[in-house]
Amino acid sequence: MPESSYSLYRLSLFRLALLGFLPTALFLWLFSILLFALFIWLPGDITATIFATEGDEQTISSIRIALELEKPFPQRYLAWLYAFLQGNWGKSELYGLPVKTLIAQRLPISLTLSLTSFLLASVLGTMLGVWMTKPSAVSKALAIFVQLFIALPSFLVAIALILIFAVHWQLLPTGGVSSEQSWASQVPYLLLPTLALALPQIAILARFSEAAMQEILVAPFITTARAKGLSSNRILLRQALPVAAAPILALSGLQCAFLISGTVIIESVFSLPGLGSLFLNAALARDLQLVLALAMIFATLTLLANAIAEMLAKILDPRRMVREVPPL
Repeated sequence: MPESSYSLYRLSLFRLALLGFLPTALFLWLFSILLFALFIWLPGDITATIFATEGDEQTISSIRIALELEKPFPQRYLAWLYAFLQGNWGKSELYGLPVKTLIAQRLPISLTLSLTSFLLASVLGTMLGVWMTKPSAVSKALAIFVQLFIALPSFLVAIALILIFAVHWQLLPTGGVSSEQSWASQVPYLLLPTLALALPQIAILARFSEAAMQEILVAPFITTARAKGLSSNRILLRQALPVAAAPILALSGLQCAFLISGTVIIESVFSLPGLGSLFLNAALARDLQLVLALAMIFATLTLLANAIAEMLAKILDPRRMVREVPPL
């Protein structure tokens, strides 16, 4: 590649990243305002949890003043945003520990669960989608099972897995894992949650991959490849799949949002001490500092995954880069 062309290509990639991440930063800022306002304006606060059964008005009022709950919304929001951007995420009033400490304790389990589910959904979903394009009895049976899992939410899949593998066959545990255990000892406890989280996403990606592949298989270059005598497997894997990779990758980025939100329910079902269950407990207790930090982490991971997937999809499909990122 000539030096001038390489420089233009790098400039296009830089503009592509800039156009992808600037809206992400803007949305995160607007999301933080909306989330903060929602928790401020809803009735009740952390004092309702602290003094659930006892506590006089004077004591509750002094606690609210100490926690700065009486200050106006703009002042509280700007103070929180300034501290958050500096890395000061505050202290959880529910657990009595710094927010960063709680997140560091719970992060490994949630990270393992989410990444494993994402990789499983991406690989198996794409493979099943390619396989389902072949006209056979096996592909028709797979299509039926895929449609079944698309219709089932993850918590129903989790309950079914518990009944089959934990209650009936007694092969796998359903809870009791600790974040202090080694990774190898956590594997049996994370198998069922990973499957419960990944199976619906595998089905969705398989159906989408099949549709993308079917659309490409009627293209003229596929007809030419068949006329040259190439095998069906070579056509699917070497000719059609690389072209379908861009939209499949874009959908994989969108699935990150479902996987991250799904951890909240799955971790509660399987009693996993991860970020999902931590977020649910903090939201129910109205622990503002902890909820805000976790919500911003979830939103940031989701938007970054979508932005990266969209950027990679544009790189794989040069037509989209030319159309959406015009030259200077």
